[in-house]
Amino acid sequence: MKFGIIGAGNGGHAFAAYLGLKGHEVYWYDIDSDVVHALNEQGGVYVNGKLNGFAPIKHATDHIQEVIEQANIIMVVAPANAHRVIAKNCSPHLKEKQMIVLNPGATGGALEFYQELKNNHCTADVTIAETQSLLFACRLESPGSVSIYGIKENLPMAAFPNERTESAYRILAPIFTEWVKGENVLEVSLGNLNAMLHPAPSLCSLTKIDQKQEFLHYLDGITASVANFIEKMDEERINIGKAYGLDLPSSKQLLREFYGVEGETIDELTRNNQAYQTIAGAQTVSNRYFAEDIPMGLIPMSQLAKAAGVQTPTIDSIIHIVSSILDDDFSSSSRTLESMGLENKSVEHILKLIEQGESSQVMNG
Repeated sequence: MKFGIIGAGNGGHAFAAYLGLKGHEVYWYDIDSDVVHALNEQGGVYVNGKLNGFAPIKHATDHIQEVIEQANIIMVVAPANAHRVIAKNCSPHLKEKQMIVLNPGATGGALEFYQELKNNHCTADVTIAETQSLLFACRLESPGSVSIYGIKENLPMAAFPNERTESAYRILAPIFTEWVKGENVLEVSLGNLNAMLHPAPSLCSLTKIDQKQEFLHYLDGITASVANFIEKMDEERINIGKAYGLDLPSSKQLLREFYGVEGETIDELTRNNQAYQTIAGAQTVSNRYFAEDIPMGLIPMSQLAKAAGVQTPTIDSIIHIVSSILDDDFSSSSRTLESMGLENKSVEHILKLIEQGESSQVMNG
């Protein structure tokens, strides 16, 4: 199988190692020409931790067209803030029957990616899938070297429209044996664990961040009190799911399923998770735990809630407080009902769209 990886950060390196060690051809795109040069010069990725060895790659490039021309499956492994730009840049080059997988989609990733392809007049019949979270807990050591601390189990994925999920899963499951079929992309999106576990601990650690104090995000940032706050957010997330006919697992359930850890509370589960033991906390207020997980995670959740008449005061409080701290209401950068193609649609209409796609999909040629 020929894979194209878009993004050479933590996750991109982990996927290149995972796929290269399994013998798949890996073509790799990143905007940083220095990173691209280093990867080509080395010819692959060194990995340690849960995976160990050297994984070869076929070619790295800073021209996205080169990767799309070679790949059967395109793995987008970049911050969710970049999904729109990536979709725009991919749109002229995509070919019939290719698959795009967002790793992860955050909240509403596949829907927004499809909408952006449509906005850019893409006519290729492609399938867009997303995963609920990044498969790996990992950190980039240097270009061409990555440490993988944990690999999630039972990680849900789904495709848009949902009628393509089964065929996508049949292709992907033999390769990504840790993945399971989600009910649909809405269920996968509303299971966005990052949106629950990242912003609140960072907000409650703001003095440490401002003072440049080093701390561990999960071990120091998630105390019993912070865990209580996260569980209030989690209740609201689950209520959003109920409004769309979904029985969402709690964040505690997701942590148990992903990592096989034990514990009764969020703080116990994160503290007992070996994959979280060394993950550092944010060092600036512009960190991705705010800059990505608010506009790409909590804001689209809040908008989906409003469309269904669900109240989310705790989620909204995080959004408003962080917006005030950053002096940015995220109005120009957020994933919204409009950007996901869901504006002015009823719950019934949204569910039908997710299941069947649009009646005259632009990507059906």
